[in-house]
Amino acid sequence: MGEMKILVVDDDPDLLLLTTQLLRKAGYEVGQASTGKECLEILLRDHPDLVLLDVMLPDMTGIELCRHIKSDERLRSTFVILLSGVQTSSEYQADGLNVGADGYLVKPVSNKELLARVQAMLRIKRAEDALHASELRYRRLFETTQDGILILNSDTGVVEDVNPSLLSMLGYTREELLGKNCWKTGLFGSSDEGETAFRELQQQGTLRHQDVTLVTKQGQEITVQCVSNLHDVEERKLVQCNVRDVTERKRLEEKLQRMSLLDDLTGLYNRRGFFVLSEQQLRIAERAKQELLLFFADLDNLKEINDAWGHQEGDQALIEIAGVLKETFRKSDIIGRLGGDEFAVLAVDTADGKGSALIGRLENALDACGRRSRRRYPLSLSAGVARYDPGNPSSLDALIAQADALMYEKKRTRQG
Repeated sequence: MGEMKILVVDDDPDLLLLTTQLLRKAGYEVGQASTGKECLEILLRDHPDLVLLDVMLPDMTGIELCRHIKSDERLRSTFVILLSGVQTSSEYQADGLNVGADGYLVKPVSNKELLARVQAMLRIKRAEDALHASELRYRRLFETTQDGILILNSDTGVVEDVNPSLLSMLGYTREELLGKNCWKTGLFGSSDEGETAFRELQQQGTLRHQDVTLVTKQGQEITVQCVSNLHDVEERKLVQCNVRDVTERKRLEEKLQRMSLLDDLTGLYNRRGFFVLSEQQLRIAERAKQELLLFFADLDNLKEINDAWGHQEGDQALIEIAGVLKETFRKSDIIGRLGGDEFAVLAVDTADGKGSALIGRLENALDACGRRSRRRYPLSLSAGVARYDPGNPSSLDALIAQADALMYEKKRTRQG
């Protein structure tokens, strides 16, 4: 409570003193003024949270002063309670409230009522300040994030807001998109697929697309990942679309395929392909401040499988493990066979807390694979997980070494 500042404005020195003492005793930081001019000077200098403002002042009326406060961009968030022992009619009170006063008290006011009104106003002030701070944080993220963000009316698909990253990505100005129906801007080429997806979003509340083709203002096609969610905002529903340009990554993936950087046996990236893609993703994560998880795993007992059943059976086990990894992880994750029985996965845009959940999903997929197969031996993996911290970036080799060590620690524990 001591952090809340109150300014008492009254030309009666006795009332000014009594009110100030009452509020200070209650724990507030209190300033004093006896004229409108003095009040404005203190407001601009000290920025109090609340002004207790007498309606009758020697140089201007409290209503005139309140109108001035509420019309000044620097002061309008200040709460104002008008007080008067003369102008007490409902018409005077209405005049005060109409110019922006947050309350109107008729003198004489009991100490108990005054403190209660002050506490009520400051509770509202705290709530409004918290909401304003939250809105500022969201706006700062909205304006500075590298992902494009599009806000749509959930009923009509009309664009209500768009952030600078998306404008830069698409080559449009805000004025060219605001107020336009999203499907008629030309972003999606043919509007039929976009409208179908929008109806699906309205029904499900969330929609994720890995590879969506958008058309820039210059007519160029770009490939994006798009995640759309319905949100309740002030008793309305809005759609927030987060858009990430993956054009370069798609081009790189195609280039990797042309360069035969895939593992012939499993169809996963081979060691070189995994390192090329993953190192590029680490650079992106460092710039975008993204967390990543790196999984390092090996197929248990591959040598025993080869010795007992032959290398063809061992190859089949590796193929099945590759299928389990594809089933467990997303298409946007980078999955590779580094050689022999070793596999690695770079899970992109994944928080550290999801590592154990993904390990659990991997184990469930292995169990399901075992139930489907008539294999003569159990199929199992040992895995370790390392976290990439964008605040303390590390190399891909370091992440693999960390995950490898954790994997062998788990394997020793299990065998022991």
